[in-house]
Amino acid sequence: MHSKILDLWEIPEVNTGTRSRLYRLTPRGHGTPLQEAMTSYLVRLAHAHTVSPLTLITREILPQTKIKLEKSSGNFTAIHAKTINSYVKYAREFCEVVGRLTAHNDLAQASFLPWADVFDPKGTGIVHERPRWCSHCLSDWRMSGEEGYFPLLWYAHSVKICPTHRQPLKETCPECGKHQPFIPKHYHIDHCSHCGTWLGHQPSVILGDGHELTEFDEFCARAIAEMIGEGANAPSYASHARFREQLEAYPKVLTNGVFSEFERRVGLRKGILKEWRGKNTRPEIKQLLMLSFRLATTPVQFLREEVPAKLSPVAAKFPVHYSRSRERLSIKKANELRAALQAMIESDDEPLPLKKACEKLGYAYGFFLYRFPNECAAIVEKRKRFVKERAAENEKKNDALAYRVTFDFLEEGQRYTSKSIEVLLRIHKLSMANPSTRDAVRRAKFNFYNGVPLTEADS
Repeated sequence: MHSKILDLWEIPEVNTGTRSRLYRLTPRGHGTPLQEAMTSYLVRLAHAHTVSPLTLITREILPQTKIKLEKSSGNFTAIHAKTINSYVKYAREFCEVVGRLTAHNDLAQASFLPWADVFDPKGTGIVHERPRWCSHCLSDWRMSGEEGYFPLLWYAHSVKICPTHRQPLKETCPECGKHQPFIPKHYHIDHCSHCGTWLGHQPSVILGDGHELTEFDEFCARAIAEMIGEGANAPSYASHARFREQLEAYPKVLTNGVFSEFERRVGLRKGILKEWRGKNTRPEIKQLLMLSFRLATTPVQFLREEVPAKLSPVAAKFPVHYSRSRERLSIKKANELRAALQAMIESDDEPLPLKKACEKLGYAYGFFLYRFPNECAAIVEKRKRFVKERAAENEKKNDALAYRVTFDFLEEGQRYTSKSIEVLLRIHKLSMANPSTRDAVRRAKFNFYNGVPLTEADS
């Protein structure tokens, strides 16, 4: 009897699957040209957990990476966080950690990581300096009841227009006119991080009225959208080895293997093909876009498809970028410049910054660094000493002024409070936030209440 009753309480085992630390949020537009960017995904993930994006990043993500964030996070949220959408260090670290925390194994498509093996390792020209958006897309998503987000396409540096609405991307709030940080203060990415205004309110701009749309601008928007949409398949063909193969194949078909003629026809700098065909030099994304545009193809087609047996000749003539020839410097002129630099070093006048000194002598900053490194180092060192001494003198004057102002205030019989002293100091452009000024105020207070008179040395 008892065994039959116990059998009723037997609960079968249930396989709950792999559990994740954070919600397994699906990126918007996954696998499409409007794939959501990693920074946008982090903001929506913070929204799902009802915390600020910076709190989520600093408490859950950064501790599991090798990235060290200083106490001041302003540079990170406004500048450095942009590389989370690129393919360099931050992108790799965030993709790995966020993928592990959310149990997503395909978050690399939220950045340009699938194309990392093609372009230069520094990530030059991949992402724009500031977040940008299409107000029409944000408006369309709100009208259809969809959650707003920022696609990876909007962060690409070479994309100037929205390929859907053919409107230039915006980068300032329509209300306060400020730029947006890559990691906003709140978790509503389609609202201004400073004043809270909805970014979809931006008025439409008629192209051609101060915003000239070029054929290359439209090509870049379409080409990068295609690259982002191919994120899942890109690793199979987007490699430096494949790029080198195509650089060998295209000139053979178009110019019978004459690389210099190929460079001339498509407007490339002389010798750049030799650099790209090497093992270490890789193109920037803008260079590949320009090459593809002039060959009437796209970066995806250039790398994925075989070269056609016959190519139509490049009809347009493209400008060629020539590197500047190095100016020859005679021994006499070199001695004159060295003497001028030496005179600056020995002069008793206020030393100029090195760039100002170079401008005064009529040559570029890099020219002097290359030709006269010792003299340049001496000028820099002299300028540093001067700035340090001047700062010490100014600090001494400010301390004396703060001491005298505080002492006079107390002699008038005024009641001492930190707020009243701070208001008084602000008139003289001083503040107790400066440790040196704060010490001078405390010293004046101590001496006044101990009967020490104000001396000329103190004032």
